[in-house]
Formats: sequence, C-alpha cells, structure tokens
Amino acid sequence: MVGAGAQIFMMFYFTLNAFVFFFSSESMRPPLYTIIMCVLAFMGIINGLVTMRLLKFFGLSDFLYAAGISSIALPFFIYTCMSMETILNAKSGGYSSRSLWRQLAGSVLWALVNGLCCFLGSYKGYMMKRIEPQARIQPVTRTVPEQPRLMSWPFIGIVFGGIQYLAMCVEFSSIMQSMWRAKIYALFWFLLTDVLLLIIVISLLSVIQTYLTLQ
Repeated sequence: MVGAGAQIFMMFYFTLNAFVFFFSSESMRPPLYTIIMCVLAFMGIINGLVTMRLLKFFGLSDFLYAAGISSIALPFFIYTCMSMETILNAKSGGYSSRSLWRQLAGSVLWALVNGLCCFLGSYKGYMMKRIEPQARIQPVTRTVPEQPRLMSWPFIGIVFGGIQYLAMCVEFSSIMQSMWRAKIYALFWFLLTDVLLLIIVISLLSVIQTYLTLQ
C-alpha cells in the first residue's frame, strides 16, 4: 500500500499544481485534462518502483508479485469508488448509458496503461541494488519490551489520525469561510498550501511516534 500511497500523493500534487497554474485558461482545459490523465497513468511507475524496493528490502525478490499488487490495488479502489458513485447517480437519473459506457472504456484504458507502468516500475526496482540498513545490526537478537497502551496501534491510529483529520478540517473550514470562497481559482493556492502544511503535520507526528517508541 506504500507504493499506491506514493502514487496517489503524486497524482494529487500534480493535479493540484495543474489547476493552480493552467486551469484558469478555458482554452487549455480540454488538452490539459487529457495530459493530466496520461501523466497520472504513467505515474504507475512510481507505484511499482516503491512497492518493489520496499518488498526487496524485506527479502522478497519476486517482481511479478510486487507488480501484481501495485497494478491491482489502486484500480480496484478507484473502481469501487466509481461504482458507488455510478449507483447513486443512476438512482437519481443523472447518468445516461452513453456517458456511462464512455467513462467505463476510458477507465479501462487508464487501468491498462497504469498496470503496464506498474510492471515497468517493478522491474526497474527489481534491477536496482537492494537498500541496505544504514546502521549496523547486532547479531544478538533482543526481545522487544512490551509497549505501554498509549503506544498501541489502535490508540496511535485514532489519536494521530484524528489530529491529521482535524488539522485538515480546520484548514478547509478557514478557507471556505474566508473572503476567497467566491474565487474558486484563488482557492487552489490555499489548497496547495494546505497540502504542504498537512505534510509537515504528518512528519512531526511521525517524529514524535518514533521518539516515544525508542525512548
């Protein structure tokens, strides 16, 4: 899932930058939409590369397995979301059969290109040298002491995830209540800033969690 997360982040960051710098021109919107979809499909290389490098670090050397995971997980998630959206729109009569089949054909083509790029990225990661630990590992195995309940995965997931969610909600609510809410293109600059602030918050939480774990 790390590779899929890396691809999703790059897709979101690239799309947001495209909206900020180019989407205000109406003449550039049709070609820009096509370019965005093509670039997002080619970003499957990042997914396959990150997945293979991570699995290879832990001793797995089968790049077909990594390519299969990276090429199936993200399209499956996208198709699940699209299916739910299609069902809701079909119930309200918002979809015609022509537009539905056109979107389905486009999504299948996108998934095929993305899957091919995932295989290329996995093969590239397979050919690269394995990442070695930077610190020396002692040959004597040590038992990891029992961690307090405050460091359990459910607690960390709920508390740290809640902090990230609240930080994002506060940022979005402040934007929508500001004087810029009537200028949609100006909001993209603030959304880009929110993404950077969210990265900083997640990084700080990761440092805190690592420090408390090693303490």
